[in-house]
Amino acid sequence: MKKLYLIRHSKSSWDNPDLDDFDRPLNSRGKKDRYLMANFLKEHGIYPDFVLCSPSLRTKKSLKAYQEILDIKDKNIVFSDDLYESSARKLLNVLHTTHSMYDNVFLISHNPSLNELVDYLLNGFEENIPTSGIVGINVDISDWSMIDNTNCSLYLFTYPKQINS
Repeated sequence: MKKLYLIRHSKSSWDNPDLDDFDRPLNSRGKKDRYLMANFLKEHGIYPDFVLCSPSLRTKKSLKAYQEILDIKDKNIVFSDDLYESSARKLLNVLHTTHSMYDNVFLISHNPSLNELVDYLLNGFEENIPTSGIVGINVDISDWSMIDNTNCSLYLFTYPKQINS
């Protein structure tokens, strides 16, 4: 059994409309929410063996809190261009190439591709993953190349407003 955690980057800033989308930083809420969610994972004993992350500034800044709180080492992180402006198919392809030695994988990326991937893996997912949202999926496989919509089940869906309410 493996576990996949799909994490949407934290809320980004739109203060500078001339800034390229790739280079958008986090806004103040995003900076706060990333730590809230990282602490939630720590409190629930959820730590990754491996992290796949989009190389955009807002995903890297989101990851920073998880690294600090969950003590994630740089050697266990891979930044992939295929996770930015992506699709469910591209995200799935990246997962398929993940080494089988990793049992708990974080994938930090963007919508709509994250929502599309969850919808595919769970054969339907009506919720929108908000910024800083986390979807935890049990994956009944021994090798990541086997992940598809026949071996996944939802066990966690949370986001900042849910935790703060």
